[in-house]
Amino acid sequence: MIPALMVKIFGPNWKTSVNGALSFFTTLCGFVTIYIVITPSAPKWIAYIVSGAAFISAFSRYYVGTKQVDAGKVLVHGEDGPVAVSSHEVPDVKGEKPVIPQKEP
Repeated sequence: MIPALMVKIFGPNWKTSVNGALSFFTTLCGFVTIYIVITPSAPKWIAYIVSGAAFISAFSRYYVGTKQVDAGKVLVHGEDGPVAVSSHEVPDVKGEKPVIPQKEP
């Protein structure tokens, strides 16, 4: 249920988007907590609430991180022939070119 909702809100790459949003929120909560603590007239109970929100956000980021998977492998033309390397846009070693599957005639 939650993954389906996240796909509707953030799109197919929802895990990366949610991790970014949670990271921003956790950092923002840290700054708000510091501001409340150093401001003498601010009620300290707000700092506890914001700190709790930061903890929940950080734990949620951990949870989303456990649902992510590492990149797969792709074949590239290496010096010694085809080699399986991590799948991403740019090969790790300069000069390697991705193997493009050929269509059957």
